[in-house]
Amino acid sequence: MIPDENLILRCAYQCAAEVIRHRRLTGAPIPKWLRLHYRSLHRQVHLNLVLSRLGPDFDPGMTESNPSPQLITASEAAAILGVSRRHITRIAHTLDGVFVGGRWLFNRAAVIEYTHNQEQHD
Repeated sequence: MIPDENLILRCAYQCAAEVIRHRRLTGAPIPKWLRLHYRSLHRQVHLNLVLSRLGPDFDPGMTESNPSPQLITASEAAAILGVSRRHITRIAHTLDGVFVGGRWLFNRAAVIEYTHNQEQHD
């Protein structure tokens, strides 16, 4: 049985994190190559998380016939909903937002759908 590629990636990420954590606790220096490797794994793990949240219909090729979901920031989502950015971060999980690289990302269609649902309830 061949392990899932995402599982291998997550395991490598956890191993690198553990080595860095141990080196910090013991006061040992963290080599530049290890920091770069960890950052690369971190980005890839979080990118995979975003892609999995977008679902199987996501088309990274962005073809004309099947446009992929457009990701927007919290500020853009706030402008669409007419609320503050802070409010968007509070309801981020309701909007299926994902926190990547220190910022929230949202599927534009999900934010617009949320707007329509709010208008119907008012």
